[in-house]
Amino acid sequence: MTPSTDLLSGEVDTRPETSPYADCTVKLQFKDGSKYTIPYPLFRKWPKLISLAHRSQTVPVYIDWDIGHTLVHYLFTDTYQCLKPKGPPHEKLTAEFTTSVRVYVLSRCLKSSHLEELAKIQIQRLGGRLPIRTVLDQVRKAYPDP
Repeated sequence: MTPSTDLLSGEVDTRPETSPYADCTVKLQFKDGSKYTIPYPLFRKWPKLISLAHRSQTVPVYIDWDIGHTLVHYLFTDTYQCLKPKGPPHEKLTAEFTTSVRVYVLSRCLKSSHLEELAKIQIQRLGGRLPIRTVLDQVRKAYPDP
């Protein structure tokens, strides 16, 4: 899709010429076996994954389903969203921070600079509210080989 300028209004028109939702789909299968279905045009955002899709319509990705949610949500919306964590407030904060670190690591592996930046914003926002020891422990768990 290439943006074009509407001749009457002069505004940039970014609408697609064909619907990405009518194309074939790819299923991402996560560690627990759950599968998320993604229209192929959206999947093309990540060349690292696209090479796997040519071999199969189901692409195994060895990440947890909660990180998978953030990945799939990003593919559809270009925004960051993690699932709502459970537990007492401190555990929720720690879980959400850990998710943001894991999404950051994944986005670096996939060479997605925009998702990487969105995850970094969450790391900074949440990490500032946690004890430094908790931050370091969670970063080491999620990113053992920097």
